[in-house]
Amino acid sequence: MPITINGSGTLTGLSAGGLPDGSITSDDLAAGAVTAAKLGSNTIINVAEVRITATNTHISNGGHTRFAAMDSTYTTQRTGSKILAVFNFMVSNDHAGGDSSVKLFRKIGSGAASQIYVNGSPVGGTTSAYLANFRGGGVFDGGVRNAFVILDNPGHIAGDVLTYEHHWRTETINYIRLNYGAQTSDNRHGTAISTVMFLEVAQ
Repeated sequence: MPITINGSGTLTGLSAGGLPDGSITSDDLAAGAVTAAKLGSNTIINVAEVRITATNTHISNGGHTRFAAMDSTYTTQRTGSKILAVFNFMVSNDHAGGDSSVKLFRKIGSGAASQIYVNGSPVGGTTSAYLANFRGGGVFDGGVRNAFVILDNPGHIAGDVLTYEHHWRTETINYIRLNYGAQTSDNRHGTAISTVMFLEVAQ
């Protein structure tokens, strides 16, 4: 079929892939022409950050319960993508004799939250948690920046809202504190910020 340019400027007769390699540059593409659905695997589709500036405390009296102040959400752009999540929390344990550990849960849309990153071989009588048991005292009493990176494969569709929850276990004597340390009496002591970074990666 011959290639024809009609009076309206439309090109006909060109087969798919008929243009020479390198003939189309990035300047030839209209803004927004390449959608997330057209990107290849292992391509970063979107980047988003959640900033948590509020100070808060949590006590669970012996079981793992949700510390809602640490929740973070991300709205997916592509069906079946992976989510690289970088959790960066400032936390402290206010008591040297109080045990603490934390589990990570994920919820898709309005569904039920389920624990992820589970160790199938916990030690002794313990349960699986992403941060193993620790007590206050030392750096934990004063505060520590807890960084945790995961590559999650939720099995979502585009537009689903993913909610990541942190469920802490504390004894009755101790609190987990978010965004501040052992002292808050004057301006020698800082109030911190916690962040969660989401990178959505095409499969």
